[in-house]
Amino acid sequence: MDLIGTGMELNRRVPADAYPAGDMPEYPAKVLLQHVIVKGVQYGSMAGVAIAPIWSLSRARPFGSVYHRVVMTMAAVWTTASLGFLIARGYQGQLDVDGVDDRAYRLSKNEGEKQLDTASLVGAAAGASYGAIFGNLGLRSVAAGGLTGVALASGAYLLSKRSQASEEEAKKSDAQLR
Repeated sequence: MDLIGTGMELNRRVPADAYPAGDMPEYPAKVLLQHVIVKGVQYGSMAGVAIAPIWSLSRARPFGSVYHRVVMTMAAVWTTASLGFLIARGYQGQLDVDGVDDRAYRLSKNEGEKQLDTASLVGAAAGASYGAIFGNLGLRSVAAGGLTGVALASGAYLLSKRSQASEEEAKKSDAQLR
């Protein structure tokens, strides 16, 4: 299936011997597409968790009545927008085969991305479980719980990486002063 040109042909398989290191993802377009979808869900769920209380207060509605709808809508909007940006880049000619392969390769080697995605997946499972056990809205509770778990796990991971970077920066400053 050719999504938006030869660069994003989802079924284009890269043989292992095509690259000297032999560690290129087998289907690079699928790796890039998955990355874009996951980032849309992560950022959308974080935005939904942040916006839901504001929306509730501004509309003078109970938090519980708007939370599920806002979180799920924001995740859907951000994911759709992320895919739209990917498709737009393809139509603008910014996604060729080499560019898709390069990006997929860099994504497959980025340990920070892998850790963030793993944390999000664990958060989604925990949140969905919580929604299934304690929610009273059926699948909406499970979906909103999963997205809340994604948001909280992603936010916690990003904050921990930021604090690690701050600590490393402080150590560098101390070392330079000595």
